[in-house]
Amino acid sequence: MVTLLRKLFIKNYQDVDNSLIRGKHGKLAAIFGIITNLLLVLLKFGIALYGASKNNWIIPLALLGDAINNLGDLASNLVTLIGFKMSLKPADKDHPFGHQRIEYISGLIVSVFVVTAGIELLVTSIKGII
Repeated sequence: MVTLLRKLFIKNYQDVDNSLIRGKHGKLAAIFGIITNLLLVLLKFGIALYGASKNNWIIPLALLGDAINNLGDLASNLVTLIGFKMSLKPADKDHPFGHQRIEYISGLIVSVFVVTAGIELLVTSIKGII
């Protein structure tokens, strides 16, 4: 499926040595992640609301938690997409070597999201045990 998407949306998709083509790969992956996670959030949230309307709270709470997790993934995909779009800007007077390092900054932001979520889950779990 990945190869099909690459063939459909990226001209010269095999030329990964070209930074513009690599950027297009990143943008495609981020857009695919955004669409997929948005659909998952809507589906899981809708099913959770339906289950809650039937006075069954066990499954809806789990689905609601999973929908929130997908919402976090959606935010990470948005940061990735913005990072790739900004990194594709051509070199200018202030950035004579281009803007490719923005990819590292967006990766750092996504890493902070993941680490923060992990720490929050750890703290919540420890509080639940105590």
